[in-house]
Amino acid sequence: MPRPERPIDPAVGALQQFALDLRKLREDAGSPKFLQMARRSGKSRTALSEASGGDHLPTWETVSAYVSACGEDPDPWLPRWEAVREELKERRVDKPAETTTPVRELADTPPRPKKRIRRSLIGLAAVCAVVALVVLVFSDGPFGDGTPPAAPAVLTVQNKIALGPRGLVEDSTSAYLSKRTIARCGAYGCKIDGTEFWSGAVLAVRCYARGTLMHNFDLTQSGARQNPDAVESDIWYRTAMPDGRTGWLSEIYVEPANRGGMGLPVCDGLAAEGVEVR
Repeated sequence: MPRPERPIDPAVGALQQFALDLRKLREDAGSPKFLQMARRSGKSRTALSEASGGDHLPTWETVSAYVSACGEDPDPWLPRWEAVREELKERRVDKPAETTTPVRELADTPPRPKKRIRRSLIGLAAVCAVVALVVLVFSDGPFGDGTPPAAPAVLTVQNKIALGPRGLVEDSTSAYLSKRTIARCGAYGCKIDGTEFWSGAVLAVRCYARGTLMHNFDLTQSGARQNPDAVESDIWYRTAMPDGRTGWLSEIYVEPANRGGMGLPVCDGLAAEGVEVR
């Protein structure tokens, strides 16, 4: 018997209402299995099931395939999908100037990864590989200064946004490593290109520093600060990608178990690199 889909609260926002509408469409079509829908549409079963999950806005191609697989004309759904996309854009750009730190700059068209990294696919072997990377990358200090390395540590990325008093959804843009401990490095030229990742990614970590105060919630939504998944922090971790490149990642983009400094030492000797450390 297929596992029932998890409940969605439409009061959280238009994204969740859109997902519920897709579920209702499938129910009216006789609740076909996602495997059947995949065969009809040519889209993967995973993409179709996630389209009505309410965690992120699916691509229009996926929505069109979903609706067609339910025997309906997808064209009337396009304006609704575009309206949700615009609302998600406005949530990130309509922030009070100077007083708050945006979650992340928004591209003209929010990208969606072709394949979402899942923690269940990481496995023990991948974690062991990351631990080995910590020893390799940081064995001579974070910048080759010969300082004794800290004990190997890893963290898990949580690239999600707290919406309203209860919602927590995957961000429509990826997280990335920065050259400095400041917000909006994509706009200010301090983003490390090619370091994009999503929830579930595991990174090596050596130390932390204090930088720009960041938050993962939308202040324009009522009750945002009371959301149990909302977090605000000025902690930035010095992390390493699997290819050995190192950079900064704000604490708001890691899982709750990896917040609070993780018992790591404060990163020393970084001011010469132009890192803003308070």
